[in-house]
Amino acid sequence: MRIIPADTGLLRKLFRNKPVPSPLSLIFICTLLFAGGILFAQTTFNVSGRIYESAGSLPLAGASVYDHSSGKGSVSDTTGRYQLTLSGGRHNIRVSFLGYREEDTMLLVNGPVRLDFFLTQEPVTYNEVVITAEADKDYIKSTQMGEVSLNNLEISKYIFKTSGGFVSYFPDPY
Repeated sequence: MRIIPADTGLLRKLFRNKPVPSPLSLIFICTLLFAGGILFAQTTFNVSGRIYESAGSLPLAGASVYDHSSGKGSVSDTTGRYQLTLSGGRHNIRVSFLGYREEDTMLLVNGPVRLDFFLTQEPVTYNEVVITAEADKDYIKSTQMGEVSLNNLEISKYIFKTSGGFVSYFPDPY
């Protein structure tokens, strides 16, 4: 293995004939930059909480939580809990559940946030819906499912009468 000495000429060109920093100071500067990057790398935070019905404080399972700013969303579990991972900054959060009034909240995230929502019932009403259709061709002539015609001789093969005139046996046709 060959060891090649470092070219100090490249460092001198970078520093334009100024004194080249010592290797120890270069290590110190790199360590500060790396540590600073780690300190500021925590840019995402958990936003969590529960969603309740405001009237009875019962948890709402299946309620949706949506952040319009990032496009991320979540659905509450059976205990009403939800969790989103959002970057730091302002977020417009909308919580909704069918039959309840939507709730919009502006949230400033700069650390982990616990935020509970209480939704108010709101009836859902729709106008009358009329569904119509037309068949391309008239394939259906009748609603009858099936028909079997038997004459007296065929019937007598399958039915045995008792002395009282009641049917005692009707064999399985299959």
